[in-house]
Amino acid sequence: MKSKIRILLLSTLLLLLFVPVIVKANTCGRDSYTMAFLLVNEEDKEIPEGVIDNLNSLRVIFSEYFYNATSQLATIDTSDGIYTLNITEDMIEHPNIDLQKVMNKFYDTYPDDFDFVTVFTTFPSRGMFQTTVKKNLPGTGGGISNLSSYYGSDDRLLGILFMYNSSRREPSDLFYPGFIGGMLHELGHYWCCYAGDNFVRGEDNAQLEIIQQGIHYYRGLDSPYETGTPMNSDNWISNGDGTYRRENQDGPEKYHPFTLYFMGLLPRSEYDTKFTVYDAGIPGQDFDDQNAVFYKQVDVWDLIAVEGERCPIENNFEEIPEISKTGFIAIVIVVVIMGAFLIKKNSISK
Repeated sequence: MKSKIRILLLSTLLLLLFVPVIVKANTCGRDSYTMAFLLVNEEDKEIPEGVIDNLNSLRVIFSEYFYNATSQLATIDTSDGIYTLNITEDMIEHPNIDLQKVMNKFYDTYPDDFDFVTVFTTFPSRGMFQTTVKKNLPGTGGGISNLSSYYGSDDRLLGILFMYNSSRREPSDLFYPGFIGGMLHELGHYWCCYAGDNFVRGEDNAQLEIIQQGIHYYRGLDSPYETGTPMNSDNWISNGDGTYRRENQDGPEKYHPFTLYFMGLLPRSEYDTKFTVYDAGIPGQDFDDQNAVFYKQVDVWDLIAVEGERCPIENNFEEIPEISKTGFIAIVIVVVIMGAFLIKKNSISK
């Protein structure tokens, strides 16, 4: 009897050794996403020649630009082809479209396999924007939302990018700073920029002051890259007299390390890195990008002091994904079988 108990205890110990490994594999950060490209066309009209080819070119290169924009810390899978959808007049709200109706029709036809859907039209529309569908990222300044069912998704869709009329784009526009720059910017809005208060020179006890308009970085937040960043922080260089001017170089932009932090990608070893905020004035009042002065420095710990940590240790594990649940069940079955087999073998040997 004692031998049987020892074997059961051994089986339980094996199980406990496996469980932490399974759980620890599921952190609250993600480094891979999927994106669908959706071309919306008016019903009974032909898709203009060349549009799908142009979007396919964009689709192929966007994943590479995103990978580089995240400092090669995250990927986005755009490998599916261009999805097309013919919509009726009631789905068009000039100058844009009714995203709820369009997305529900999309899911009536196509699989719910994507984190993001980027929408283009073949007819006149304007503006680029990102609609957050599902998000729960405490510590980023953004709210919690889940509108999946509203847009027809079964709890999978995170956000929608609207990129307006593709038919009037030349192929050269598909490369930076055309649609690529716009897409990096709008996609970045899923995570950024909502932490703290707008830049107001400390009025009303404003905190952080690294943003403006409540959704973009304040232009005075220095970029570590000469090109500036997709979310509007800029490259500032000295005038030699104690003032600074904005001077962004041409080329593909990379996300600011603060954005990488909001995305859950920034290594903890970089939390101490400080970035300068220059006082270039308050946008809409006295903004001057040629004669800015030093204002302060900010690091990730300052963000955490205001918003809380994006990925607190005590909340560092999310619900185990289906694949891990399956693995867990498989281990339980294997351990139980092993235990039963050893017990039987032990009984026979006696």
